[in-house]
Amino acid sequence: MYDLMGEYWVKIDSKGRMKLPKDLLLQLNKSTAFPMVVSRGYKRNLSLYLKDVWEEKAKKYKKYDLDNELERDIVRFFYKGATRVMPDNTDRILLPKPLLEWAGIKKNAVIYAYLDVIEIWDAETYDKSWDKKPQTMDDYIKKRKEVEEKKSEKTESNE
Repeated sequence: MYDLMGEYWVKIDSKGRMKLPKDLLLQLNKSTAFPMVVSRGYKRNLSLYLKDVWEEKAKKYKKYDLDNELERDIVRFFYKGATRVMPDNTDRILLPKPLLEWAGIKKNAVIYAYLDVIEIWDAETYDKSWDKKPQTMDDYIKKRKEVEEKKSEKTESNE
């Protein structure tokens, strides 16, 4: 699929337009990436989905049972505010005002791209979110090992 990478500090203009960084655009396959879809992210951020990535995610949610209230609410949240966006001739996309307000994005934003994920964060919120996380890769590896060990212990105790 994609192997996106990059952290880009960008501005949102008064109309809600954001210029996509050239480096990010160069990583995209334009025939399968556009139009993009912007929607609510997993945290108080926005997710910018490439066309084919959105289609794969939507397939997953189409399997949910809409007669089940929780599953229906998950699907509804996924689609709430979702909007197709296309870069204009200056590589700007228009982010819907309700989504910007929901994510608390004002003027300064961060685009964080990894794998096939593109997140858009309010710059201050983005910085603060990292303050609460482990600060080195070694810390993450240790944390992951602890989680794996706990899983293993739980599996052994259930046998």
